[in-house]
Amino acid sequence: MKMSKMLSAGVIVVWILPPAFGSDFARQQIYSALPPTEIAAAYHDWSGFYAGVNHGWGSSQNSWYLNGTTPEGSHDASGGTLGAQIGRRWQAARTVFGVEARANWSDFKGSNNSEWSNSKNQTALSKFGLLTGQLGYAFGEALLYATAGAAVASTSYKIYSDVTGQQLATADIVRWGLAVGGGVDVKLATNWFLGVEYNHLFMPDNDVDFSNSFGKERIHQGIDLVAARLNYKFGDPMAAHK
Repeated sequence: MKMSKMLSAGVIVVWILPPAFGSDFARQQIYSALPPTEIAAAYHDWSGFYAGVNHGWGSSQNSWYLNGTTPEGSHDASGGTLGAQIGRRWQAARTVFGVEARANWSDFKGSNNSEWSNSKNQTALSKFGLLTGQLGYAFGEALLYATAGAAVASTSYKIYSDVTGQQLATADIVRWGLAVGGGVDVKLATNWFLGVEYNHLFMPDNDVDFSNSFGKERIHQGIDLVAARLNYKFGDPMAAHK
């Protein structure tokens, strides 16, 4: 009697256990078949050579001093600018380093009447160039960066008669200074990116010799530049992450 009860209990256990093990195995199979929940985010690499064009606006602030001491007045020489740039960038994690050379044609003109004579002083900035380093931070397909480096500007200074409008004196000066600024670039399409950049050029005071009865003028100059930029980056934008 006792033996038959034990056999009956064994049969019940054997009958119950297989479904339990089977259900666990089926559940494990379902879990293992689920697709991954994490998808790698797209990553744009800013490393490489690039070249492009820029177009914008600028203003040159000019103060004239007769013989270097007597103020004659100040004026802004403003206008449009068009140019091109070429550069190279290196990226480490999200930090981006770079160097860029830029050359621009400009049409900045302005004038004021002299406070000490019957004449008008005019400034015309015709071209400028920048050689700057870059330090930036990448936000996926956008890059925010600061710039600093050297600047050069070619400026013509002219003096006109207030009475007749005749040109009385002229001098052309090439002046070197310091450029500081920053900008932002955004990926537009594969290998193309669009941006905007601002720079302020700190130009040293310069003694301009007109080589006639007007003598020397000490002229202080500072320049502000804003430009929209379109660049093409050479190479595969994802090559460093394949």
